[in-house]
Amino acid sequence: MLIEKGKKSDIDMTEGVIYRQILRFFFPLLGSSFFQQLYNTADAVIVGHYAGKIALSAVGSSTGALLSMFVGFFISMTSGAAVVVSQYYGARRNRDVRKTVHTSILLTLGIGIAVTITGILFTPGMLRIIGTPDELMTVSATYMRIFFLGMTANLLYNMSAAILRAVGDSRRPLLFLMLSCLINIALDLLFVVKFRMGVAGAAYATVICQIISASLALFVLFHTDAPYGLRWKEFRISPHHAAKILRIGLPSGAQSLMYTFANVIVQSGINSFGTDTVAAWTAYGKIDLLYWMLMASLGTSIMTFVGQNYGAGNIERVRRGVRISALMTTTVSILSSIVVLVFSTPLLSIFTNDPDVIRIGTTMIHMITPAYITYNLIEVFTGALRGMGESFRPLLISLGSICALRIIWMLTVVPATASLKVLTLCYPLSWLTASVGYFLYYRHFMRIRLPSSAFPDKRDYYR
Repeated sequence: MLIEKGKKSDIDMTEGVIYRQILRFFFPLLGSSFFQQLYNTADAVIVGHYAGKIALSAVGSSTGALLSMFVGFFISMTSGAAVVVSQYYGARRNRDVRKTVHTSILLTLGIGIAVTITGILFTPGMLRIIGTPDELMTVSATYMRIFFLGMTANLLYNMSAAILRAVGDSRRPLLFLMLSCLINIALDLLFVVKFRMGVAGAAYATVICQIISASLALFVLFHTDAPYGLRWKEFRISPHHAAKILRIGLPSGAQSLMYTFANVIVQSGINSFGTDTVAAWTAYGKIDLLYWMLMASLGTSIMTFVGQNYGAGNIERVRRGVRISALMTTTVSILSSIVVLVFSTPLLSIFTNDPDVIRIGTTMIHMITPAYITYNLIEVFTGALRGMGESFRPLLISLGSICALRIIWMLTVVPATASLKVLTLCYPLSWLTASVGYFLYYRHFMRIRLPSSAFPDKRDYYR
């Protein structure tokens, strides 16, 4: 049965001018990434100015790495559902789209409840593992535990948004986040500034808005006649479709987990330099997010583009799309480096007025930002390979070039030098190594391992 077309919010990427289709999907996706990150950025700005640098550190680096470990793992896992849905959508397989969507939501609900309970129970132990300074322990634990209360809503929104994006709808997730983020800022001002609730107020504001965005995304899925719509009577886990989702999603999630784990090790090193360095790393991280939003949005765009075209058997269109995306990411990397370097001090001043924190943050920017150009190909090739259902070997590349290299660097070179500048070098070195690895494997995959389509001879390629 053919997939219904004509939904104004959906983009069929198997037809049309490639760069226009990618950009049409990319810009709303970038807006969604911006507003999603604005949750914590608004917390950091308001808390940093009204509750001090200890509170700023608590809502940033001291908790950010650990929360990213949970959220980042799951968001990467949603790529499994997104790839499967996009391939079925491109292949016009209506029934399989429905089964994949309902299975994905049920899996998300179970994972969300488990993460919420685990996070609340083990927050203090996790903070001790990464060497959180004593003066940050209480406020950091408060922020994390409240944040975990909204984790199920957070994950349900991300899965629902991934499903919508898989069919080319990146506009409505953007609208949901715009609304919830504006509410988040208003609640931050109310709870932190007026009621003086500190980090707890910022956390409650974030949780409330996560519930709002999840409710809006689920409402859309329940009230559409399209094949990806949710129906109460169809809620059941399909073992076959769950296996397909997990086959792609688990390696992708593990890859994200390795990135985050390596960054937790880096965070431990940052913590050893004291509160000013932790605050500077928090502020720099918020600035750095602007670049990662651009790269992640382009990566998701090419993954969706490749997924739909791979499912439809348009292999040459896949190749052209990857080349165009590589040019886009290279251009964005160069421009981002220039902007952040030129405006480093004003950007840091958004988050703090402390001169020592700004000085340290400027050093971080000068060491890391020029190396953005070594990272851009990672998102392109990772997105393309995931779109074709290949996620295990990219996991191995990340294991060696990102996780292992950074951990070895932190355990050997950094202790020997006790230098913050040396610590920051682990990022450009690992980016360059990973880019080379992904490029070589992508060329191998396209020459040797690529099947004629995702579903040769009408059979499911992953069955």
